[in-house]
Amino acid sequence: YQISAEKIIVVPNGVDTHEIRYTSVSERMRNKERLGLSREKIGVFMGSWHGPNLEACQVLFQVADQCPEVKFMLLGSQCEYFKDKKLPENVALMGLVSEETKANVFQTADFALNPMYSGSGTNLKMFDYMAAGLPIITTEFGTRGIQDKQLFHLANTTEEFAQEIHSFQLVNEDGRVEMARKYVEERFDWRVIAKVLRDRMIYR
Repeated sequence: YQISAEKIIVVPNGVDTHEIRYTSVSERMRNKERLGLSREKIGVFMGSWHGPNLEACQVLFQVADQCPEVKFMLLGSQCEYFKDKKLPENVALMGLVSEETKANVFQTADFALNPMYSGSGTNLKMFDYMAAGLPIITTEFGTRGIQDKQLFHLANTTEEFAQEIHSFQLVNEDGRVEMARKYVEERFDWRVIAKVLRDRMIYR
């Protein structure tokens, strides 16, 4: 459109870190023990009924078949698409849930999954996961827009996802989740994003 680059500012997707409660690894382990889930390994994937999310679910089902000892919980309207289909026995479709239920799941699961291979823009769910203190296993494509890849466990095939899940130990995730929470607070909190936009509008 022949507009000067000086007149353009990128306003990224973000998250309200003040609304999403951070759960440390030690607290997460206590929550699991309180609910009698200490021996369970639980993964969560959240998404809307959207093509790239449905594609990611198909990948997740293949991973679930390779990890029968792990429980996989799916949240969001994506579940409606699969409700009458045959799924692995270790996959639970929770569908649309309240914010309270979502928070409870986020405070109890061992890790979040983001097996994305298509779509545009950053994945909002990634910021939710990071803010909540959930360790994340994701494709590299799923990290687009996030520069620090060391914050995640990267897996690009179903076999790599299965390997990461088999070797995953929640007790080892302290440093990673703390850094991820700090990263999202400093770069993707809505207040930080709004300040950058406001300052640009005022001072240009």
